[in-house]
Amino acid sequence: MRTITTAFLALLLALAALTACEERHAAECAAKCKESGLCTAKGGKCIATDAAECRRSQACETKGRCSLVGDDCRGTAETCKTFAGCQASGFCGEKDGVCAATAKDHCAPTEGCRVDGRCSPQGGICVALQEDCKASEGCKRFGKCTSDEGKCGTFGPADCQTGELCRLAGMCSFVGGKCEVASDADCQRTEGCERSGICSFIADSGKNAARPTPGCIIGSDADCRRSVACKERGMCRKVKGVARTGPPIICGR
Repeated sequence: MRTITTAFLALLLALAALTACEERHAAECAAKCKESGLCTAKGGKCIATDAAECRRSQACETKGRCSLVGDDCRGTAETCKTFAGCQASGFCGEKDGVCAATAKDHCAPTEGCRVDGRCSPQGGICVALQEDCKASEGCKRFGKCTSDEGKCGTFGPADCQTGELCRLAGMCSFVGGKCEVASDADCQRTEGCERSGICSFIADSGKNAARPTPGCIIGSDADCRRSVACKERGMCRKVKGVARTGPPIICGR
């Protein structure tokens, strides 16, 4: 009986020593110290005991786990507001100890929302839903107006015709997964057609020596007659340009 009691006491003492012993900057915790601020060995595991070590860790820089909470480095609702990822990516709230996008207001001020439509929080990150894409600069400029797997993209002629590249360069047709100028109808949608008679499609504008580059030109007197230049300044005929740096064909009198 005494032998059993002595062995049991020895076991208790060993366990107590194991759980009570605490070694700062233990060699076995070196990797976790750098990664997560868990620099102290205690009870057979690495834990955090110093807020400064949390702040120096990679997890603080990348995930906002900068605060000492118990024996762990974690993000908090308060500290995530000042986390660099808040302004950049909307990671202004806290989710499972990590800074994350948890509210629409977190995503709204970011460049990713304004440009790419990533304005809605899902799973801790900002993603693009359909209404987000339609309001984005990417839709207005490049026709990236349809949401797919959390991102905005171009998936049909309706998307192309929404973008300003349609209005400015005639890139209104959906060809090979992207917006291209492909017909007279595309050219006739442009400001160049309305203002200056640049209304006819050409398969190769000659702007790229390496490959054919489709574009829009003044193709006839009829193009000129439909233009503002004709209606307001009488420039209703297709003529050769005179300036070396200007277009070879212009609308003139």
